[in-house]
Amino acid sequence: MQRLAVAAVGTVAVLGVSLVGAGIATAGGSARSAETVDVTLGTAKKNDPTEFRIYSAKLKSAQFGKASILKGGSTTFNVTNASGEQFPHNMTVVAKSAGATQFASKTLAAGASQAFTVNLKPGSYVLVCAVFNGAHWAEGMIKPFTVGTQDGKTGRWK
Repeated sequence: MQRLAVAAVGTVAVLGVSLVGAGIATAGGSARSAETVDVTLGTAKKNDPTEFRIYSAKLKSAQFGKASILKGGSTTFNVTNASGEQFPHNMTVVAKSAGATQFASKTLAAGASQAFTVNLKPGSYVLVCAVFNGAHWAEGMIKPFTVGTQDGKTGRWK
């Protein structure tokens, strides 16, 4: 009963993520800088109909055959739950292409943060907030994104 009331409030979640990096060695031995991606879970506003969304300038899907914003490799996510409604939130990969990386954050209380590092593999991903048995996901807290480039002829990710 309480879970249904929470979903009905219509508050929105935003996801606070940073891909922070030092140098990442490439196959040729040279180093490249990791990218930074900011995402926030939950808005600070009360009664905000966009509480259940995942916002990020860099967690996006690339056009078919075009390079993604994220290149892959060691990626640190700094996740912050900014929910003004005091809802817990998380980010969980619920769908991914073959060979892509499975990962999830902890469920975070409002105001809490977590940093974790994953080795992102090229592919397509769907992130959701899996809190309240999928109620946040059903309210729109879902974020598809891609890593790397998909070959326009074979469909393989690289």
